[in-house]
Amino acid sequence: MDVNNATYRWETLEYHFGEKKPEWFVILGVLSFAGATAALLFGNYLFAVFLLLGAGVLSVSVLRKPRSLSYEINPEGIISGKTLYPYSSLSSFALTGGHLGNRLLLVSKRSFIPLIIIPLGEEDPEVIRDILSDFLNESEHVEPVLYQLAERLGL
Repeated sequence: MDVNNATYRWETLEYHFGEKKPEWFVILGVLSFAGATAALLFGNYLFAVFLLLGAGVLSVSVLRKPRSLSYEINPEGIISGKTLYPYSSLSSFALTGGHLGNRLLLVSKRSFIPLIIIPLGEEDPEVIRDILSDFLNESEHVEPVLYQLAERLGL
């Protein structure tokens, strides 16, 4: 493949969406009210409010269906939706697989967003590896523990 003109595009959902059963919301409510009650008993009113608001925001956000985003790898960088990540702002990449699909991990040189996770959908990771290895170094990276936990909980 001619890397000077190589453009690889794909489209996939921005994250895996799993329907939540009513039991999921009941458990969330019970846990958040138990935590808020404990916080109130210890006199931590602000934390109790924080727990209840957090549970409310979480319950609304898990109902939002994912958008279909387009991704592109070209000689300038990697485009995710409308955001361009130039190769000059990236230090390396890694390809990982989980029970919800393959993902591309981009390690950024910026401290604000050090790891960018891009879902591959049905795309072949070897094709992505072949293209990106002309622009970036591949290294071993692991998704953050909180990201893995959220994935397992279906968040």
